[in-house]
Amino acid sequence: MDKCAKCDSENVIPDGELLDRDETAEHALGAAIYKDPDALVFAGKKRLAVAARICADCGHLELYVRDHDLDTVREVLEQRRR
Repeated sequence: MDKCAKCDSENVIPDGELLDRDETAEHALGAAIYKDPDALVFAGKKRLAVAARICADCGHLELYVRDHDLDTVREVLEQRRR
């Protein structure tokens, strides 16, 4: 069971989305990481899906990378450590 990081409540929606809306549509927001953040070109940009946990008691909103992108995060971290 997910708990709120702020108030420890169990009244949490674990799979919310963060959306951006323009004149014609809604778009799910994400995050980006780079294998080589100092490169001017070919930095190895990786896009990540982001989800949100939302507490129904205190309103705390917590963003996290979805499970299916964790391997990508680990890969980029390993590359940066070389």
